[in-house]
Amino acid sequence: EVDEQKLEQTYISNNSFAEVIEVNPNTPLIQPLKGREQPIQINFLRIRVRLLENGKEVEFLCLSDYLYAEKPEFDKDTLVALRVSATTRFKQQQKQVIESEESDNSSEAKFLRNDPYLNAARLRFGYALTLHRAQGQKFKTAIANMETGQGPTNATYFRWVYTLFSVVQNRLFILNFPSITPFFKATWNGSQGKLDSVVFKDIIAFDPESEAGDANISAFPIHEKPLKNLYLHLVEILIVHRIQVISYKHNSYQEVYGFSSEDDTEMCSLRLHYNGKFQVTRIEIVKSEPMEFATVVVDAITSKLRLGNEFQQTVHDLIKAKLDPHKIVIQGIEHHDYHEIYYLKSDMGALKMQVFYDGDGFVTQVFPIGYTNVQVVELVHLALEL
Repeated sequence: EVDEQKLEQTYISNNSFAEVIEVNPNTPLIQPLKGREQPIQINFLRIRVRLLENGKEVEFLCLSDYLYAEKPEFDKDTLVALRVSATTRFKQQQKQVIESEESDNSSEAKFLRNDPYLNAARLRFGYALTLHRAQGQKFKTAIANMETGQGPTNATYFRWVYTLFSVVQNRLFILNFPSITPFFKATWNGSQGKLDSVVFKDIIAFDPESEAGDANISAFPIHEKPLKNLYLHLVEILIVHRIQVISYKHNSYQEVYGFSSEDDTEMCSLRLHYNGKFQVTRIEIVKSEPMEFATVVVDAITSKLRLGNEFQQTVHDLIKAKLDPHKIVIQGIEHHDYHEIYYLKSDMGALKMQVFYDGDGFVTQVFPIGYTNVQVVELVHLALEL
């Protein structure tokens, strides 16, 4: 048998874990309170447990309603009823005792410290607990619900995750892990756009200000840095296709290039029209032999997008992955401070789309600016899943 005297003196710290051995219902406490129409009923369980930290067995009362409550908290009436009930029991015990010089306050305090009802254990089931409660513990295996209800895109959440890994020794199973991408905060606003023509005015994705344009071009007399960069970009793109630049002529806001295949069996000439920002806005076929060769060259030099910094490249990759299954093509991208403009095209129509982002690496809002028909707007909205 368990030594009850010894068990009563066993200290159990907060956040201790125990294995339940025996459970017995206990007579509920009924306590009337002033101003309450009905008396307060408090339910108890008498349980015997084995402490996991030292194997000792202890028996005590616990508050049943607290154990099964959704949240570990009590209402004010229950706390008052516990205190009033304990004080009443003390007074009943002291009725036959003659007052001495020693104040009853000390006797009452001792009584209240040892009253099994007032001090009934406030237990929670040990198979699930908050991470705050778990701190300082070590678990061989744990299952963590990653949904905190407070948003997973702030430093507090990631400190919480860091703490989680500190309480698990061997295996951690994760539930409801948030898929945090740059689009986690993004919303779609379809009220900003209008029916309009959609024309991308920077159809060759080169950087006019690249440092590469500081070098001399030995093959042709190209003097302006942006136009040197255009030439270098064309060479770099076409070498993969085994196409070479064979002639060059500069006109006002026009560059006329001649191209040929590696074996000189195919040739074409293209006029590249550009604006004051050195953006190529239109490509005109001057001549081609065979005719299909010019199309091959145009497709090659317009196929690459200018993606900007690493974050902008990530956003592009995510958008492209969503658009590809719907056969929506990204024709071009304009880069601006904290937003980009995407030019999209599908068999259904064309759309100009603005993408805003913040300084923390998240897209905040996406909306169409102009579109050739409403159907393409609906298609893009569906594809982006916003």
